[in-house]
Amino acid sequence: MEITTEISKIRSLSQIISPANFKKIVRKGDCYSTFYKIKKYTTVTDSTTNLDAINFIYKSLLKNYKNEYVYKNILTNKLLLKKYSLRKTIALNEFNIGKSIADFVLLNGEARVYEIKTELDNLEKLDKQVLDYIPTQYISEFIKSLGFDGVEYQSSLNSEGYNIAIFNPEKLECFKTNVYEIKDIKLTHGLIK
Repeated sequence: MEITTEISKIRSLSQIISPANFKKIVRKGDCYSTFYKIKKYTTVTDSTTNLDAINFIYKSLLKNYKNEYVYKNILTNKLLLKKYSLRKTIALNEFNIGKSIADFVLLNGEARVYEIKTELDNLEKLDKQVLDYIPTQYISEFIKSLGFDGVEYQSSLNSEGYNIAIFNPEKLECFKTNVYEIKDIKLTHGLIK
């Protein structure tokens, strides 16, 4: 199998292994754009499997186009799977903190926030992002130092909803999980006097 080396074409191929594309394939069964890009930007044979194509594209990204997805995958493999435990660590992708979005967060008694900046990014928002993360880290550490295993707080999107931050995953027992698709989020606002 051969793959293009033009950066604009590799960028297009990188979208194949994005969370948005995986969601489109799993939830809608829509593989058209995936197969279209593979046929357009690679040379596949009849014996090439979908897994072979995805693996080849990923290896090409590692070598030629290290985007955010590549770094998140490395963090998942090197930290979550090898250093920490899936049973004791919660990984969050694209987590809202203040007015910023943390690229990758690991929670396992401590909060580790990763803001990924690749050679494809600029650094103009980094100072603001880091400042957004500091207050939540400080508050979490303070509450944890008081002996609490977690904290429950009201959702900023739904006045009837709530969120839970767990500091000690060993104190948490998961007995049931559900997957929900968010179909609509409505935000209202009013003037603060």
